[in-house]
Amino acid sequence: MNKFDDYGLRHSIEHLDIMRSKIHELSLDEQSEYADRVTIMNVNSRLIEKQIMEYEYETTEDLTYWNTTTIGNLAYIAKYCKNRNVKDKCLVLLNIYKKYNKSKTE
Repeated sequence: MNKFDDYGLRHSIEHLDIMRSKIHELSLDEQSEYADRVTIMNVNSRLIEKQIMEYEYETTEDLTYWNTTTIGNLAYIAKYCKNRNVKDKCLVLLNIYKKYNKSKTE
């Protein structure tokens, strides 16, 4: 699905809710398909770069607020951002999220 809805999303809310518990299992390419329109249009903007670089992961409680679109956005930025530091930070955050979700099922 490539068309965006009125909220800038490519998938229904219902589908996003279902995928929330599964998205950590997908490849980076598959995860990036859940990015929203704003992130896609602004992937190399200073605002996105600043938000990523200033974000400080503190506890696993932070991860409870992340959703399918959050992971999609991080994956999209990791794939397409021109700034290597931003890409690397996104990959680190995605890895933290993946480990967190794996630990919940073990």
